[in-house]
Amino acid sequence: MKKQLFFLAFVFFYIACTDNRTYETKQASLTSENLHSKMKKEITMAMNQQAAGWNRGNLTAYMNGFWKSDSLLFISGEGLSFGWQQILEGFQRGYPDKNALGRLIYSEQQFTPAGPKSCFVVGKWRIVKKDRTRAGYYSLLWKKINGQWKIIADHTSEDENLGNKPDDML
Repeated sequence: MKKQLFFLAFVFFYIACTDNRTYETKQASLTSENLHSKMKKEITMAMNQQAAGWNRGNLTAYMNGFWKSDSLLFISGEGLSFGWQQILEGFQRGYPDKNALGRLIYSEQQFTPAGPKSCFVVGKWRIVKKDRTRAGYYSLLWKKINGQWKIIADHTSEDENLGNKPDDML
């Protein structure tokens, strides 16, 4: 009888410990999901603000989403660029007025947290102009700096074939 009671006590103890670990694992998972959801929401809002600035013809507002640092990295078909000011000036040369900017649209974003204060975001971009549409892909490394999400590295590439597709195929 003592062996049976010992065995029964062991079983209850084991179940209690297992259930507790399962509960803690579920709680950690929920916390992680909540953090990911909050991160995604905040970065999406920052990207929407960037696109709105671009679409108003205000490159400085667009650049507010980037880390204002000489260490900011931008990679494109033209090579590497460093520094917030240099990148802004490059955009100003490439897009001298509102008509040149067109309308910027982001789509198919995928968010991969790289810690509690950093996130890797990939997706498609499209710039619609009266005479043509340009499109391509981007990969952005976002970091929360002083309570705000900022892009610290941007790799953007154009895909000429993608730009030639009708809007419903993008």
